[in-house]
Amino acid sequence: MARSKRLKEDPIVRIADVEGERGADLEVPLVPLRQTVIFPHMALPIQVGRAKSIKAVEEASKNKRTVFLVAQRNDVDEPEADDFHKVGTVAIVGHVLRMPDGSLQVLVQGQTRAILEQVAQTEPYFTARVHTIVEESKKTLEIEALMRVVLGQYETLIKLNENVPEEVLAALRNVDAPGHLADMAGYVPGLSTTERQTILESFEPIERLRLVSTLLSRHVEINELRNKIQAEVSRGIDKTQREYHL
Repeated sequence: MARSKRLKEDPIVRIADVEGERGADLEVPLVPLRQTVIFPHMALPIQVGRAKSIKAVEEASKNKRTVFLVAQRNDVDEPEADDFHKVGTVAIVGHVLRMPDGSLQVLVQGQTRAILEQVAQTEPYFTARVHTIVEESKKTLEIEALMRVVLGQYETLIKLNENVPEEVLAALRNVDAPGHLADMAGYVPGLSTTERQTILESFEPIERLRLVSTLLSRHVEINELRNKIQAEVSRGIDKTQREYHL
């Protein structure tokens, strides 16, 4: 993979630099996530409570810079470099709200996948040297077919599980980039952090679509079986109640 020339003038890269330097080597504040994975193009609020992470967000927010969001391998309070996955997301820090307990609620907007090459700094907050991933969005007949399969599977999940947000389906139908579609569909409720991390680490859109389709298919089967079991239990309870009243 060809890499862009390393940016030397500012070790912590501004938002404008990220938008213009896809495939670049960057150094940005690092915020470790517990049981959470953030995908590119995704805007979500996250709760930040650890001292180092608060300082990292404050630094990024103060200077209109980005952060590297990466899931922890181990759910520890004081993570070290070995506790981070090797792939995360470079994200823009949006609105920051300080809570009464001192923690922060932060709106983040995922920008691009990035490979963690080195934890460059550990105090007073983590910084990471990362390499952003350039993603091609070309479409073939196979990719178009996979996109339609994933849309159909998501629609089926909506019918089976009321916790799956229906409004996401409308958004999915308006997505033209295969990788973006896979990421959005891959955030369906029910997927584990490990499954989402596996999706994040899938750099090729066609492979990511196949992976997401496999995961959705499994969750469709699980929801169908769950609904079948619940229906059988409900019928059994109704029958018992009728016999009792007789």
